Amino acid sequence: IVEALRRVCPAIGASVSSPVVGARLVLEQLLPRLVNALDEQQGHTLVLDDFHVLGDGAARESLSWLVEQAPPSFQLVVASRKEPDLPLASLRAHGDLLELRAEDLRFTSEECDKFLNGRQLLGLCGDDVRLLVERTDGWPAGIYLAALSLRRTQDRHDLISRFGASNRHVVDFLEVEVMASHDQQDREFLIRSSVLGRMTGALCDEVLETVGSADVLRRLSRSNLFLVPEDDEGGWYRFHPIFAQLLRVELGRRAPEVELILHERAFRWHREYGSVGVALDHAIRADLCEEAAKLVGSSWIEYVNAGRDATVNSWLNRFPEAWRALDA
Repeated sequence: IVEALRRVCPAIGASVSSPVVGARLVLEQLLPRLVNALDEQQGHTLVLDDFHVLGDGAARESLSWLVEQAPPSFQLVVASRKEPDLPLASLRAHGDLLELRAEDLRFTSEECDKFLNGRQLLGLCGDDVRLLVERTDGWPAGIYLAALSLRRTQDRHDLISRFGASNRHVVDFLEVEVMASHDQQDREFLIRSSVLGRMTGALCDEVLETVGSADVLRRLSRSNLFLVPEDDEGGWYRFHPIFAQLLRVELGRRAPEVELILHERAFRWHREYGSVGVALDHAIRADLCEEAAKLVGSSWIEYVNAGRDATVNSWLNRFPEAWRALDA
C-alpha cells in the first residue's frame, strides 16, 4: 500500500521511510506515520481489489486500523466478492460508507443493449436483449460470458433462449470462482438447498434435517453474490437463477434419489407453513401427485370464492397430463 501511494504522491516516501518488520511494528510505527503523511496531502483514493482473498490476522487487522484512522481527505475503495471483514457498522452509522452491492450493479435492458449492441456489435433485437437480462438477472459477468458465446454462433436467439448453467463459460466461472471458494460442508448446503426457490432458516432446517440454517444463510449471503437476501431483515433468500440451475444439475447428477426426498420434505413444510402453490410444485417434483391432488381438493373452493379461478387453473395445469385426464 505504501509503495502504491508513493507512486502518485512521492512526498509520502520521505515521511514513511524507515523499514519496519513484523505486524506489531506495522501497527505501532508504520501506519501512524502513513496516516500523518496522508493528512498532509491532497485527497487520494486507494483501490484494493480482490479483498476477499486476504486472510484473517495481522494484514486484515492493520487495514481495519487504517480504515478507522484515515484522514477525511483519504478515500479507500474495496472490491470484494464477499462482505469485507472491516468496521462497516461504525462507518455506516457515521455516514462514511458507500456500498455498491450486486443489486446496484445489475444491468438494465438499456445498459445490456448498449454493451451487446453498442460495444460488442452483436446486432441483437430488443426482445433477445430483454430475455438475456431476464435469464442472467442482469448479472454483468453473465452477460459478458454470454457475449463470448454469441460471437461464435449464427443462431443467437436460440443460444439466448437456452443460455444458463449449461454454457461452458458460465460453468467454468461458477465452479472455479464461486463453488471452489467454499468448503465441502457449505457446498453441500448450497447444492441440497437448491431445490427451494426461496429459502428461510426454518425451511432449510426441515428440508436438510439440520439446525442453524438461518445463520448459515446469513453468512453465505455475505460471502456469495449468488445467494441474495429478499429483505433487509434477512428472513428469506433466493439463488441467482443461473447459479440455482447449476446447483440443481449437480444435485441431479450426484443423487437424484435425494432430490426427491428433499422435495417431499419441502412439500410437507409448505403445506403446513407456506403457500399452496409452492407446496404443490414440490409435491409434483417429488412424484407425490396423489397428495398434491388432495391438497388442491382441500384448497380450491376458498380460492374460487375469492375470485382466484386463474390460480386454481394454474395448479391443475402443473399436474402431468395423465393425472388431469384421470381426475376429469
